[in-house]
Amino acid sequence: RRPPRSTLFPYTTLFRLICATTSKKGSVQSVRLLDLRKQPAFAFNGKMSFSDGKEGGSGQLAWQKTSEEIQVVLKAPLSKKSWTLTESAQQASIKISTGEHYYSQSAADLLSNQIGWLVPWAGLQSWVIGQPTQNGQLEWDDDGQGYLLVDQGWVIQYSKLEPYGSAVLPHKIIARKEPYSIKLSIKSWQW
Repeated sequence: RRPPRSTLFPYTTLFRLICATTSKKGSVQSVRLLDLRKQPAFAFNGKMSFSDGKEGGSGQLAWQKTSEEIQVVLKAPLSKKSWTLTESAQQASIKISTGEHYYSQSAADLLSNQIGWLVPWAGLQSWVIGQPTQNGQLEWDDDGQGYLLVDQGWVIQYSKLEPYGSAVLPHKIIARKEPYSIKLSIKSWQW
């Protein structure tokens, strides 16, 4: 004999809830990343730091991408210097608040010359929006509150996932490839 439906309801609901929220590491999550690659334009601001294991820098960051170009502004609070990197299909440039202006076909070359080590610029453009490049491997944490990306020899850790509609975006990103590190703390996203 079956128990009345009203007594089974709490148990079936609890079973469904457990099945929906339980997952194994690396499996598909119910959490979905917002894919900003599909947006014609987006922007974010926050803080950024970078280090080669011995020296580094940090500052306020404003990142803007349109269909025409990417513009990244980094302002160092102590030295009051700022750097503006602009990249389009035709060229890249870095303008420094001291009046210096550098041009190249490659934003990666400009960044590497300024920082003193090879910056993974192509990868960074995907990583800042929480996405892997073509060969990157993404793995979710057990609790679905963050994930890890292994890409081009770098390990990128994402946390502080904030909801945007039915999807999420990371607000804390730490990329490491010994001895180098790049850290982002994102205050707000716009698109």
